[in-house]
Amino acid sequence: MAGRPHQVIQTAKDTIQLLNNHPTRKAYAAAIAHRWLGTIYYQWNQLATAHHHFQQADPSNSSPYYNSQLFIAWSYEMTGQPEKADQVMKQLHQWALPLNSDTIHNSLTSFQARRLCWQGKVELALAMMREVKVIPYVDNFLMEIPALTHAKILIAHNQAASWQEAQTLLNNLWTSAAEKGQNIPGQIEILALKALFLQQQGQTNTALATLEQAIQRAKPMGFIRTFVDLGSPMASLLYQLLERNIEPDYLSQILAAFAQTDPDTATARPIQEATQTQLIEPLTQRELDVLCLLAEELPNKKIAQQLSISTLTVKRHTINIYKKLSVSNRRSAVSMARTLGILLTP
Repeated sequence: MAGRPHQVIQTAKDTIQLLNNHPTRKAYAAAIAHRWLGTIYYQWNQLATAHHHFQQADPSNSSPYYNSQLFIAWSYEMTGQPEKADQVMKQLHQWALPLNSDTIHNSLTSFQARRLCWQGKVELALAMMREVKVIPYVDNFLMEIPALTHAKILIAHNQAASWQEAQTLLNNLWTSAAEKGQNIPGQIEILALKALFLQQQGQTNTALATLEQAIQRAKPMGFIRTFVDLGSPMASLLYQLLERNIEPDYLSQILAAFAQTDPDTATARPIQEATQTQLIEPLTQRELDVLCLLAEELPNKKIAQQLSISTLTVKRHTINIYKKLSVSNRRSAVSMARTLGILLTP
């Protein structure tokens, strides 16, 4: 990707167009081009477009197919649809079984460990990673990179021995990515993981300085999901950077994307005037009152009684809240408000 995603997109589209004139070679090469496109659109948080490109891979072309399917499964996991992710993985395991490929088995096992870690099952994830061959190498277009997954799990394990192992692994990964020079996406994710590691060590200032390096590399590429996929600990660090007025527009764009993931991962901070100013039109005090009661899952009638207003007025305030937060239902409104720091996480 070499830090130029727009050029990659154009090259991939040109490749697909050219392959239309060579049908015998089209399937495999087109699948790779679609994977490039899907990867970039995923990073830009254009999930529907990414999904479309990943679906173009044919099962007969093993490498682009299983990588594309892993992206689809992860997209489901990140948008609160683990059952659909389970279905994709079940089909993928059935497809992979007759191939008897150590490489594919390694990637699928690592991916399942990654999902377990995301779900908070860190001990199970760590145990599963013991079955995985981990090489300190990062590929720009692979969904599952065991070395990065292992680092994430070690950091989440939150124990001294795991931290030491994580530090060694991240240093080796950084050496590999830096030597290649052009592996900017790999550098971004490694720096982001280093920032999480440093935060776990209580080195907040160093963590924020490291994260700022990642942000400066990511901004020209417009990457969003690298940060969002690291969950609420990353959101917390991003908020701290935002409070230092580091790339406020770009950080606000990344933070807004957290609401698309499972609402349980949305991270909030105390109510402040600063968070209100991130909205095009700030919420009124009465709308904040209604929003707080929406978070308590009260029906409109109960909200009206508590605020001594009519149910019609509650509906009007609710519609205004949806409009200002750019959402369409209660759950999304509460999730977005927590992501923006307007509401505290319970």
